[in-house]
Amino acid sequence: MGRLLCNILLDFAQFEREMTAGRIRDKMNQRAQKGLWNGAVPYGYRNENRRLIKHETEAPRVQFIFETFAEKPSVTNLRTALSRRDWLTRAGQPWTKPALDYLLRNPICVGKLPYNKQSFAAAHEALVSEALFHKVQPQTRERRHVDTAIKRPPTTTPSWSSRTSASSAPSSTP
Repeated sequence: MGRLLCNILLDFAQFEREMTAGRIRDKMNQRAQKGLWNGAVPYGYRNENRRLIKHETEAPRVQFIFETFAEKPSVTNLRTALSRRDWLTRAGQPWTKPALDYLLRNPICVGKLPYNKQSFAAAHEALVSEALFHKVQPQTRERRHVDTAIKRPPTTTPSWSSRTSASSAPSSTP
């Protein structure tokens, strides 16, 4: 009887978890449709009463990042320019290539809100113009899919492919 009761309680707990997850998903979808942001505060914005507001010092930096990358599409050069200015991430760390690539591809910067493979008009102000954002997009996508593998035949013959010597031949001892 104890096992039956335990299984019934476990089924109710699982059902409650699924219901809670469904309510959270529905709420996040409703917020996205209204143009309200869900999740962590992106670079260039600050959170004020659960709304994204332009950050006074970070917003011009985002504009600089987009303009610099549009002029010269190199994340390495962009990192160098940011380090020369001593501009760090919110965590106080130097900018990394993945962080810059994410920022350059983030549609929140242009006033759009991505959620569940859809894009909604956002209630927050854009940091960069749509023209500049779209100018940068093909450059970031092309650079991500560059094949860097070296394709050349080996210059030496591996030792295991040469003829078998007596010392390496299998043998059995009596």
